[in-house]
Amino acid sequence: MTTTHTTEATANTDTPITRSTVVQAIRSGLRQRSTLTWSVRAGRGTVANWITIIAPPARLGPSCAMTPQDCTALATLLGLDYVHPQGVMIEPGHANWREYMMRAKGRN
Repeated sequence: MTTTHTTEATANTDTPITRSTVVQAIRSGLRQRSTLTWSVRAGRGTVANWITIIAPPARLGPSCAMTPQDCTALATLLGLDYVHPQGVMIEPGHANWREYMMRAKGRN
């Protein structure tokens, strides 16, 4: 039997979540709140459970770095003081994932 998780269900700390659910929730939250497109992707290999939020490749400059404007826009969307030009790296762990799902929705 397949269980689907709703966005509200994933905010509940008792509900198990998967990495793909988190990626989809963050992407959806940012899409609803921003006119810009953001790349939200899961890591591979040794960083498999890390999640990265960054501008899409077409907006990246040299060294795969975001522009200062994109850094500011992403920081504002996520309620952060600063975003590194190489994006936001979200550590593995349900608490971290839930925090950023809420930040993407504007609930910091």
